[in-house]
Amino acid sequence: MKYRKKTGRLWLLLAAVTFLAAGYSMTAFGEEAIKSVSVTVTSSVEAEADEGTVSATANSSKYRVVSCDFAN
Repeated sequence: MKYRKKTGRLWLLLAAVTFLAAGYSMTAFGEEAIKSVSVTVTSSVEAEADEGTVSATANSSKYRVVSCDFAN
């Protein structure tokens, strides 16, 4: 019985810490709106021996952001 009480208190403590950390991160990053995003695509294309020409194009509308990380 004592084990269950300690486990329950641990979950409550973990939930409280998570809630406080999430609130802090929102205030830290939520103060300024993101105005622009820059995406850099780097590629390397090589042709095999005299097989013809190689062309590569990149269009920013072909890419989408799946996830992001904040760096200070």
